[in-house]
Amino acid sequence: MKEATAVHDAACRHDYESLLQLMEDPFGIQEPSDVLDTFRANNGAELTVVMQTLETPAILGQGGLIYCNPNGAIAVFARGTLAHPGKWTDFTFTADSALKEECQEPIP
Repeated sequence: MKEATAVHDAACRHDYESLLQLMEDPFGIQEPSDVLDTFRANNGAELTVVMQTLETPAILGQGGLIYCNPNGAIAVFARGTLAHPGKWTDFTFTADSALKEECQEPIP
């Protein structure tokens, strides 16, 4: 998925402006700018987890793709439509997310 590749590339570069453009608003239950402020405050340490998570095999869910890091992080990308392109819609660092049931088996 090109959006996941774009997020991975932007995370590698610590390119917060590109990440902001790739994020859905709201991002999960937060404002995208608040999430990025947290990433900046920790010198981008969380971006390493984002990159590692996007390097795992994706799982196809009803709404799009889900990336599940074995350490518990989960990244979600909406499928999108012609009128509303898919974006990075959510990210959690812990496996206690409501999405954890989706982290079962990767796309073959």
